[in-house]
Amino acid sequence: QSLAGSSPASSAMAEKVLNLRKKIEKKLINGTFSISWETPSFYSNPGRKYFSWTVIILAISGGVMIFLTQDILMAIFLILASLVLILYSKKLPEISKISISQNGVAIGDKIYFYKDLRSFWIHYDPGEVKELSLELRKWHMPYLKILIEKENPVAIRSFLIKFLKEKEHENSLI
Repeated sequence: QSLAGSSPASSAMAEKVLNLRKKIEKKLINGTFSISWETPSFYSNPGRKYFSWTVIILAISGGVMIFLTQDILMAIFLILASLVLILYSKKLPEISKISISQNGVAIGDKIYFYKDLRSFWIHYDPGEVKELSLELRKWHMPYLKILIEKENPVAIRSFLIKFLKEKEHENSLI
């Protein structure tokens, strides 16, 4: 249905608007409410055109350093770095089952209890990757990033706000 005087473009845009009045759908599992979905373990962008150029430049610069500067250690480092990047780019993400319940956040078989978490933040910019960021109390692993994909970020936020404080997390390379 379109409104009188509205264009097809405006009606298509209205379909993309998130309805905040819609009831939050929670599932009752084992006597507790939970939200669950399946998602890849990391964001994979197969169309990275600059990535292959970076690997090629690293490998060539490593080869050139062997002949020009006789710095074999740096050349070996650059060649190994390019090999690691090649291996990492071939890795495909695994599909993980995510479940947020009253006990904590479960990723596959691993559960993160709310007492082990400091805060959460949902990074959501339209057209960008939606992800849930959890701040852990561990010094060696400060953040846990979970792709939300097609899930309702408002429903996830309204569920987590009962158990964790909401604090904006900086986007980082890790």
